[in-house]
Amino acid sequence: MLGGVVLLLHHLLFPVSGQISLVCSGVSSQAPGRVTFFFLSRSPPSASVGGVQVKDVSGLVYTQNFATCGEVKPGEGGLASTSTVAEIGTNIRTSCSSVLENGLPLIDATATDTNKITCYKRLPDMPSLDVLDGGFFHVLAHGETDETAILIPAQLTDRIRTIWAVAIDGFGSGWLALSQALDDGATEMAPCADVLTRTGNGNNAVTTRDMWPCSVGLTGRWWYFQVGPAGGLAKCSSAPSGNVVRGDLSSSRVQSFCSDVPDGFLCPVACDASYVPTGSIRCQDGVWSNTFVCRSLQTACLSPITTAQVESANGRESWLIRGIQPDQQGDCGLFTRLGKKCGATCREGEFGQGQVHCVGGGGGNPNSLQVPSGRFKAETGFDCIPQVSDSMFPAPVMITALTPVGDAIRVAATVTRDPNTVRSPIQQLTIRSVSGAMSCSVDRTGMSLSRRRRSMTCQISPT
Repeated sequence: MLGGVVLLLHHLLFPVSGQISLVCSGVSSQAPGRVTFFFLSRSPPSASVGGVQVKDVSGLVYTQNFATCGEVKPGEGGLASTSTVAEIGTNIRTSCSSVLENGLPLIDATATDTNKITCYKRLPDMPSLDVLDGGFFHVLAHGETDETAILIPAQLTDRIRTIWAVAIDGFGSGWLALSQALDDGATEMAPCADVLTRTGNGNNAVTTRDMWPCSVGLTGRWWYFQVGPAGGLAKCSSAPSGNVVRGDLSSSRVQSFCSDVPDGFLCPVACDASYVPTGSIRCQDGVWSNTFVCRSLQTACLSPITTAQVESANGRESWLIRGIQPDQQGDCGLFTRLGKKCGATCREGEFGQGQVHCVGGGGGNPNSLQVPSGRFKAETGFDCIPQVSDSMFPAPVMITALTPVGDAIRVAATVTRDPNTVRSPIQQLTIRSVSGAMSCSVDRTGMSLSRRRRSMTCQISPT
């Protein structure tokens, strides 16, 4: 159930004055299987909007294009920096509800239980994920559950004028991250500045960095988001019940925010300092599915942010992996529980066979570093194998024809994996018909068959 995706912003051709102020996501029962990200900008509308690269926690990458909602409609000249979360949600609905992507709306026109918008801030009490390397380029974001909150930095006095959007279809549920490509330059999309606060004097001086979601515009900065796509079934009228130890599920603001929400919505719950989340709390056909656990830093592993070396049990062999393949319960993912065995993604051109194991003893003082101290070790039989050209057996089964995109046909299929047979990641789907054969690349390029069954989609254009 827990997956993970990274979004890499590219070709954002904004003028110098154009800056991203806030990032929000939305789900709508009118677009099941989709989660949409909205980027609120202070630049005027532009026809050149580019797209994104999408990378999941397992390290697989594909490309996604932007949709343009256009100029912000409510108010005189756009939203002010003093707008609340609720006001921003209303603005997104009004500005983007008429925009169709792949034949489906980006969001509903009004605030009802058929849709939900979540805007993001930095997850409190969580340092950068790359703090062990001395970096501050990989940061966890968290959905703001107080709809009266103001998330746009006060120093950004320009009004929000444009909303860009990217619709992600066919995504399971899990972590996503946003960044700007290194070769696009920070000038065209200058981010809002981090606020540096210095306290104390001399050797006792401490500088803290207050990072806003609009800092995502900074070249090389990654923001990680946990989201779930919309479903098309019954809503969840009441908030999730029970309590999460070391989490804020029972707080009045979370209970209010997660009431009357559409099928598929993922309730944003934060863990206390020195704890990290695994699993999720998600509305599924009118019932909350809860696998969410706040785990201490000593009982979790962090997925490789770039690459990580894993060794065999005897220490005689080692491999480089670039991600952890998520599992249905959410015990494997961006954060993995201690003792869990997971699939791993190897370097480009290789695929992983076997599993890696989250074990303790990662070194350092987790209570001061505030990052998981566990590490991954290779299980017996793990190996990184060069990718080869082979075929699937049994063949993928077509389950539905999705809404066409112009003259193009979109096809969804279910693939079944034989757990006793080693196969390469899927790169292309070939469809045979009475008129011959058609082929296309799958939406999730190089999709790993780490699970017994998995769905995929592709698009076929006329020749």
